[in-house]
Amino acid sequence: MRGKGIVAAGDSAPDAMLENGKGQPVRLSEIWQGTRLVLVFMRHLG
Repeated sequence: MRGKGIVAAGDSAPDAMLENGKGQPVRLSEIWQGTRLVLVFMRHLG
């Protein structure tokens, strides 16, 4: 059983609102239309 909000490999990602490289808001659905998308999450410990 997975907890709420957990996305496993192969699951569809939720249509989340993120910031692009310029700090502007963008929806995932705007980016991945008609193409594949790889998300990388990095944790900064500095």
